Amino acid sequence: MPTITPGSYLESLENLDVPVEFKFQLSLLLGNFNYAMSVLANLMKKVYLLVDQLHNQYAREISMEFEQVQ
Repeated sequence: MPTITPGSYLESLENLDVPVEFKFQLSLLLGNFNYAMSVLANLMKKVYLLVDQLHNQYAREISMEFEQVQ
């Protein structure tokens, strides 16, 4: 098994076929907080886009429920 040089471990980590959460935990374990934040930022962007898509899809229902609550 070839060893990973310190300068190329981020590239190796990026190429791993593992869940994003594992990459996040591994980068925190290795102490690379900049990479961990970039992984977290990409994950949060995906969550925001999904929530925005759901909001657009159900905007009418949300408005109707909000009006009933008032």
